[in-house]
Amino acid sequence: MSLTYREVLDGDLSTLLDAAADWKRMGRKFGEHKSDYNKHVKGAMANGWTGIAADMAQDSARDTNHEFTAAERSAKAIGALLEQAHDELSRLKQKVKETRSEAVDAKMYVDEDGVCTYDESRISAKTKEALAHDPVERQKTEQHWTQKIANAVKAVAEADRNYKLIIQEAAKDKDGKGLDGGFNGKAIGDVEKYSGVRAADLAKKIDAGKESEGERKEFEFLVRRNSDDRDFSRTMLNGLGPDGTISLANEFNDRAYGGDSSDKSRYLGMEKYLANSVATATSVRMHKKKVNGKVVTYPDKGDKAFYDQWREKLKKAGVKKYDMDVVEDSKVRTRTHQAPSARGYQSFVTLLQHGSGYDGRFLHDLADDIRAAEDPKKHGDPDIWDLDKGFSGKDDDDWFANDPLDGTLGLMSKDPDTATSYFDPRTQEGKDRLHYLRVDRDWNLVNTFDFTRGNDTNPVIESSDQEDADNRVGYGAALEAAMTGHAPDSETPQSFSPNQGQRAVFEEVVNSYADQEKDEPGSMPQNIRQNMANAVTYYPEDVQKLLAGRDNAYESAYEDVLSPSMTHFIHAAGQDGQAFRTIHDSQLAQVMNRIAELEHDDFTGQGASTAKADLIAMDSGISMGTLDKIRADILTDDRDAKIDKNNWAQLYAYHGLASPVSRIPIFGADLDRATYFTTRDLAEQMNNETTDKTREEIISHYERKGLPRIKKIIEARADQLGVDPNDLRGNISLGSKLLSQIHNSYGAALGVTGQSLGK
Repeated sequence: MSLTYREVLDGDLSTLLDAAADWKRMGRKFGEHKSDYNKHVKGAMANGWTGIAADMAQDSARDTNHEFTAAERSAKAIGALLEQAHDELSRLKQKVKETRSEAVDAKMYVDEDGVCTYDESRISAKTKEALAHDPVERQKTEQHWTQKIANAVKAVAEADRNYKLIIQEAAKDKDGKGLDGGFNGKAIGDVEKYSGVRAADLAKKIDAGKESEGERKEFEFLVRRNSDDRDFSRTMLNGLGPDGTISLANEFNDRAYGGDSSDKSRYLGMEKYLANSVATATSVRMHKKKVNGKVVTYPDKGDKAFYDQWREKLKKAGVKKYDMDVVEDSKVRTRTHQAPSARGYQSFVTLLQHGSGYDGRFLHDLADDIRAAEDPKKHGDPDIWDLDKGFSGKDDDDWFANDPLDGTLGLMSKDPDTATSYFDPRTQEGKDRLHYLRVDRDWNLVNTFDFTRGNDTNPVIESSDQEDADNRVGYGAALEAAMTGHAPDSETPQSFSPNQGQRAVFEEVVNSYADQEKDEPGSMPQNIRQNMANAVTYYPEDVQKLLAGRDNAYESAYEDVLSPSMTHFIHAAGQDGQAFRTIHDSQLAQVMNRIAELEHDDFTGQGASTAKADLIAMDSGISMGTLDKIRADILTDDRDAKIDKNNWAQLYAYHGLASPVSRIPIFGADLDRATYFTTRDLAEQMNNETTDKTREEIISHYERKGLPRIKKIIEARADQLGVDPNDLRGNISLGSKLLSQIHNSYGAALGVTGQSLGK
């Protein structure tokens, strides 16, 4: 039965200190008795006594001496545990009191059971009236404070239960020496370490399928409560080792996905806390000190020792084969007689995907170690992860990380700084990693078999490899995070200023994939195109300058990106209709943001158009013209692997007006959204009207229908400023000259972009 609110407040915790003192005093007494025994009994037997009786007495004396030693250690350990229990329970009890005080300050009356209701004697008449008219809000507020107190009480109850279990375990004889049922010579006076030892013992039982329901609940309780504690996590993982940790994770997954579905969440919950323990244990604290007047950082000695040992053991377990039900393909196995097995790194990364908070160094090293196991240039086996089926979700099996390197990169994407430093091309390691993943890596991890030759009795089996459907998903996400400083699918920022590392990765990725696109059009992998488009939207001003051909205006921190490279890069990503639209809408927003800089005099002033207005008009026309030309080229590409125009158009189409706004960063808060949506929809309409048209017909169509989009933005800005519509007409008006500049630059962009693409 769990503790109640009143029991927590009324409980006298000082008795724990009294009990702790008694246990420690008992331990000292056992030590004294041991000394007396060794001196007066065991010592006396050593004075010349021989024979069978003497041998038996010596054996008995050894057992007795051991039990005195074990009793001393056990008693002192329990005393230390009781002291820790007092400190922890006192802290949590104080938290209950503080929470109650917060509730009282919020005008709550707290009854004997910790239930909160408004104290009407302490609230104003106005508040009473408001509560009377909104009983739902009143109940919600009262329940909030009641639950907050209940949570504080629950924390005390869980700590109380934890110490109860640990103290009971400390009292059990587990040393395997002395008398059966004697004292525990392995008792530990540290609750976290003891919890870790106990959790490891329970984990081994679960892995072997020999645990009781009570033991399973106890393990679940221990890892849930202690997975964020360093001592607990390291003690448990040391007890299991990487091999045992992987085997336990496999057991959880086999039970979760192959057993009673009602227990699925339970086993996945335990896997989550096991993964969090890995995160806690492998985190290395960094310290600072001055050396010769300079501040240097260095890793914590204890952290590094555990980390290095764990990593070396994991390298061996990572390539080991483990039986696992999920990897079996019954049809293939029947014909090939291959037993289902997964490599350790595949299971380990599957485990990690359930947790969070991993140290960046740990993810870097894990990725590099996985690569070493597969890269032929590092004496690895490129087929080491190959399995007889894919794991992209067709059979609800996308939870399994059959590609452990891609899975690790996916974990990096959740911590953008880690992703950026992994790919940073200003280091040789970063440049090499990107090149390996882009060019050298064998992404074909699914075995395919040809059973058409031979027969069932004597089949002639020919096999080859192919990519899984979800190939490079983690890679694309990690690149996006590295270039943007934001995890994919996270809330987009209203402003973004890339640091040198992010910009360097962006430049390296753009240049490398642009060069690849020139040599082999359409070679950018499908599963990273949207990530690349997302990254482009974080650099709208730079992209517009590059598309406009003003390479000298691009501020480079690492390596120049030239205008043709950006064009080829967008062409590569734009093979996916949705990715192209993402880039298009970002540039449309950039055009509108720039045009919003125009003032009344830019439309009505005397003399020539201002240089600023002229530049804005030119850049706007060029960027939209370039994108329209790229789109036309994609839709009329005559290479062997043609773009499916209908599929491209479906991906390009939006469903719901809000979708682009929520996904495009740097979307100006003051942007004229009505005009934005109108021009955006015109772009979609243009695309729908290009069916069965040739490249020349599409370009002509865009020139007639695409240019008016930008003119509408100019006209909308003039209207906002109160410009007379007549000032946008006539050969001498500045407004007319702006429209003419846009027309000329748009048309020029169609030609220049075609030359850049070799069309």
